[in-house]
Amino acid sequence: MSTEEKRANELKIMQQTINELQILSENLNRNYQNVLQELQISQEEFTLFVTNPNNFTEKEWKEMHQAEEEMKQLITAQLTEVVNPKATKQKYAQRSQIKNNWIFVR
Repeated sequence: MSTEEKRANELKIMQQTINELQILSENLNRNYQNVLQELQISQEEFTLFVTNPNNFTEKEWKEMHQAEEEMKQLITAQLTEVVNPKATKQKYAQRSQIKNNWIFVR
């Protein structure tokens, strides 16, 4: 497989990952809007309610924070899998500038 084919393959994989993340984001936003409509509240009211620990038991509050941390870790892990195409292109360009000055010796 040539370098150009590898680059094209990597870019295709990156684009697929980006598309998957966009779909996940759209689904989350749609679900969030559905919840707001069902509860008939605004985003501000929801945020105020959720950020007030007095609205929850201590156990519920801990579970919410644990779920929040797990989501943050999952999102961070997914975002770190997405490679920056510009950086990849620059790395390949730098590699092509390095001349092969090794002499093969048995």
